[in-house]
Amino acid sequence: MNMAVNGTTDMNGFRKTNNTTCRCCEASPAWWESRKCPLCSFAFDRASTKDGWGGFEEHWKTHHSNEGTYADVWANMCIRHKKYRTVVYETNELHAPIVVELYLLGGKAEIGDKKPGKDRPIFERIAARIGLSQTERNLKVGDYHPLNLHHQERNGWDYSLQVAIQHMKFRCYAGYDRPFMQYSEKRGLWELSPTGMEYGKKLAAQAT
Repeated sequence: MNMAVNGTTDMNGFRKTNNTTCRCCEASPAWWESRKCPLCSFAFDRASTKDGWGGFEEHWKTHHSNEGTYADVWANMCIRHKKYRTVVYETNELHAPIVVELYLLGGKAEIGDKKPGKDRPIFERIAARIGLSQTERNLKVGDYHPLNLHHQERNGWDYSLQVAIQHMKFRCYAGYDRPFMQYSEKRGLWELSPTGMEYGKKLAAQAT
């Protein structure tokens, strides 16, 4: 039951593997690599601007204007290639696979928000569920966000899940008016809320 992330959404709310309108995805899907022109591979200075694309507009208009307008290329570039992000995937991309994985475990499995530790198997199953490559799992934040000086050495995938779990405790997603996670006083840990269990059941049924 692999549910890939990227590009547009599929029927289950998970995101598909590629954005077919992004010229960078067509040239090199490795969004974490250096900022390069998708047509000639000219490398831009990653630290020149907040998004690492300093000089791209001038370069495109000078050398590739016959291949399409810069405005169209920039407008259709996927978020991974366009902007630096501290996380590998945003919370709104991860809440569904997290909920499904916990639902299949009965909703009662602890999933930490500080360090993976004993939750490592859950982290790995979620990665496999969305089709995350081993390279992406091993990336440090500094590998794809050179301007973020606070988390350079942190594992990007672990950090992404930890941020997502924190958000899922207090924010609502997918049209629901209650968070997907709740604190169990009896068990002394966070687990799926009734809303999370309902959503997990729905997603699991759609994914089979």
